[in-house]
Amino acid sequence: MPSRRKQTKKTVRARAWRLCSEYIRRKHADEHGMVQCTTCPAKRHWRDMHAGHFIPKTFDAVYFIEENLWPQCPGCNTFRHGALMEYTLHMIDTYGREGVEWLQGLARNSKALTVNELLEIEEEFKEKVHALGERAF
Repeated sequence: MPSRRKQTKKTVRARAWRLCSEYIRRKHADEHGMVQCTTCPAKRHWRDMHAGHFIPKTFDAVYFIEENLWPQCPGCNTFRHGALMEYTLHMIDTYGREGVEWLQGLARNSKALTVNELLEIEEEFKEKVHALGERAF
């Protein structure tokens, strides 16, 4: 019987991110699958949006934290580098200064996620996506 190849951190992270991103975009979508960009007036189908990070994904501790992720149009997320000024106002309005400082504290104390932790995160978001059912397809 052939042995299973060990899953690489890069591969598991990519799968977990795909599920996490889908979940974030779909959970904010209306019954027609449309979602509002967090940082501009654009409204598009969830499939045409990104899940943008407030605190950059270079910090593993906040990479998959739902409070750090909101739908953004590709223009804001990519070309405007996250539209940080607008995103900051959104975060303060949504979570207050204390919530933003909590995320910053997590980022400051960030440590690399292990393959096992990433596998757990993947499973968690698989369940969350499944729980959304057919909503916003």
